[in-house]
Order: sequence, then C-alpha cells, then structure tokens
Amino acid sequence: MGHMELIIRFNFAEHAPELNIELHEFSSQLLFKCAMEAPYLMHQLLAVSARRLASQMPQRASYFLDHAMRLQTKAVSIYNGTAAKAQIDQSNCSALLLFCSLLGRHLLADLLANRDADFAAFFARYLEFLTVSRGLMAMSMAAWDLLLESDIKHLVIWALSISRSTPQGNHCDELLRLVAESDNLDSPSKEACSRAIAYLQVGFDSLLGTDVRNQRYLMVFMWPAAVPHEFTELLSQRRPEAIAIMGYWALLLHYSRALWHVADAGSYLLRSISQYLGQDWEPWLSWPLSMLATDPV
Repeated sequence: MGHMELIIRFNFAEHAPELNIELHEFSSQLLFKCAMEAPYLMHQLLAVSARRLASQMPQRASYFLDHAMRLQTKAVSIYNGTAAKAQIDQSNCSALLLFCSLLGRHLLADLLANRDADFAAFFARYLEFLTVSRGLMAMSMAAWDLLLESDIKHLVIWALSISRSTPQGNHCDELLRLVAESDNLDSPSKEACSRAIAYLQVGFDSLLGTDVRNQRYLMVFMWPAAVPHEFTELLSQRRPEAIAIMGYWALLLHYSRALWHVADAGSYLLRSISQYLGQDWEPWLSWPLSMLATDPV
C-alpha cells in the first residue's frame, strides 16, 4: 500500500519540471512503460516520488525519507546486478536514460537539502555529486546512437538543442572579463571557465528573459554535468575562480526556488560561497549578490 501511494502521487511533470507541457503526456507514458519492464527504474521512480513527498509533507518527512533511501538503494542494487551487466540495445536504452535522469534528480535534491554550517563540508559532498553525475552522463552517452533511434529520441534532441543554444545576454560579462584578466589561470583553465560560464549565460537567458516555457529550468539541472572536465578539475582543486563561477549557478538555483528539488538552496549556497571566499573575491560575486539582495526570499 505504501508503494501504491507513491505511484498514485507520482507526477512526472514535477520530477522533470524543465519539460515543456507538450512533452508531459508522452514522457509520462514512456516512463511507466519502461518502468514496467525494468524493475530498477520502477524502484527509482518510487524512490524519487517518496523524496518529493518528504519535501512537500513535512509532517511525514521521516517516513518518506526512509522509503526514498531504501528504494533508491534497492534500485541501484538491481541495476548493478542486471542492467549494468547487460548489452545496451534498443530494448533497454530508454530505461537506462530515464533511470539516470531520475537518480540524478534524487541525488541533487538530497545534496541541496542539507544545510552544513561549514561550506567545506557541503563542497566535499558537491564534488561527490559531480563524480556521480558525470558517471550517469557517461552511461547515457554510451547509448547515444541507440537513443537517437529510440522512443525517447524526441526528448534527447530537445535537451541537446537547448544545451547548444548560443549565449545572448550580458549577465556574465563581468565574470568573463575577470577570468580573461586572471593571472592565476593558464589558457586551458580560462577556456574551461569560459565554457562553464557560457552554459550559465544560457541559463540566465532562459530564466531572466522572455521565455515562459518550462525549458527555462533545464540548465539548473544540466550545468553540473555539462561543464567541461577541466572545469570540474578546477573545482576539485578548490580553485577560488571556479568556486566563484559556481556562485552564479547558485543564483540560477535561487531563481528556481519554486522547484521542490531546490527550495531555498540557492540563497544559502551563494551566501556560503561568498563567506568561504572572503572579501578578496567580492568582485567575482558582486552581480549575483546584488541580485540576491533585491530578491532575497
């Protein structure tokens, strides 16, 4: 009966809020079809449903969090024992991509829900999240050609087209200038930072522009895994330039606080980064902090 409640309360649109409304019915039908054929995906579907309910029903949060953890653990166990050992083909590539997506959202929600007193503790968990996220993306990319011929190809092409959008706005211009003028970054590092910033600008173009479709949220979820590997390395080295760039992602989170995965994590993260870096790095965070000051709630 507990699992039945999770199925009944599951809403795909709330788990992938970046999907435009015309994709909701198709995506939901495909997800349930695949989940009926792939037990690891069904368990992850139930897990992420429980995780959402924990954030939206505080009086039952402990109950749902316990179920979310148990179901996610079971999902990963089943995956490792079955799908991870199987040949990827047309019969299972859609389930694999959906599993990676739901698991990634679940892990992001867990990451952002914590309020560590010490930013260093949060950042260590963030780096672990990045490692898993890049692993999930690698799993999806391994099935890329199959995905382009599968039932899910419309979603893949749609997400790819947005991620390849050309940055239009100037919200990140000052950040780009600071990177270009930095004496602490070599040329490959500057290029990696610039590419990470370009993805952020695409996110700001959507969130702060005239686009009212749900796709404006896509970069909120995609940015951690989409940034170049070289940029992730800068983060793992605790380079302050990369952490400051991460502060702009925190502002994207703040503007997406209506999403259950995010809530008030953006303002918490941005202030934590500012405090961690100190006054010497205020110029790098001046714009996101000024925007947070005008829209604090």
